[in-house]
Amino acid sequence: MTDLATTDSIAALIGQYALTFITLVTFLVLVGLVVVWQLFNRYHSRLWQVGYSMWERFAASAIARTLWQTSPRFWRFLSQRLSPDGYLGLHLTIGFIISFIAFVTFGNIAEQVVEAEGVVRFDQALATALHQNANALTVTLFHLITNLGGLMATIVIGLGVALWLYISQHKRLLISWTVAIIGNSILNMLLKLAFQRARPSFENPLLVESFYSFPSGHAMGAIVMYGMLAYILNILVADVRWKRIALACITIWFVLFIGFSRMYLGVHYFSDIAAGFVAGLGWLTIVITGTEVARRRQKGQDQPVSLQEAHP
Repeated sequence: MTDLATTDSIAALIGQYALTFITLVTFLVLVGLVVVWQLFNRYHSRLWQVGYSMWERFAASAIARTLWQTSPRFWRFLSQRLSPDGYLGLHLTIGFIISFIAFVTFGNIAEQVVEAEGVVRFDQALATALHQNANALTVTLFHLITNLGGLMATIVIGLGVALWLYISQHKRLLISWTVAIIGNSILNMLLKLAFQRARPSFENPLLVESFYSFPSGHAMGAIVMYGMLAYILNILVADVRWKRIALACITIWFVLFIGFSRMYLGVHYFSDIAAGFVAGLGWLTIVITGTEVARRRQKGQDQPVSLQEAHP
């Protein structure tokens, strides 16, 4: 009973201070991003040296020699996956880990939704609280924001970026962009059809949507489209650190506010948005990892590619 009361209290508090809440969350995420970025830039060389030293000590150990003698193929495979060089090296391993974690997280959320476990209670409480506390000014604001992740925005931005990449002859990025956008749309459609979750229902809805709710297409689309756009701009335009940080901050703002707008307008539950974010992150990671593999393969297996190098 205490847990239920706590869930309802948290949902009521978020509903009462919705705009303040999402602004604060976004601010904290952005501050955290900048802090992590600065720490990484300051200490990454030292961390790399420590990691490489530990790897060398392990490689010289009796266990490593035994592994090499008994399973040379596995040892060679492991060494290649952890190498920063080559087109099938460390970046591929990191991409696999991120996408795996994202899809496992999606599976856990989906299981709770299907089994009507704890998150469903929070979903309903938050949806009710947001709807009861909605005001005209904030509704208008979130109507504008939600359109940034809608079908029209996807078509305009999708075709605009595709045309730009085609004219500037960045064919590999054009293929990656197309696969990211179209593939995400297909994946979201299949997931919605698989779960067939009904949307929140209110007597006086702020926005009406007809298709299934889980996972949120806006949440998936926002993280894939704006995340992929940030990746492309990071390669072609962001040649200094502040531009990369600005790109990351703007992307996170778009993604979080678009996702929250869907909850505020009453067309999605919290778990729809969370599942959309992690599913979109998984797909985005797959596309970016594949793009990096292609880039590094063209440059040569033994020549690591800088993230800021433009495509030929």
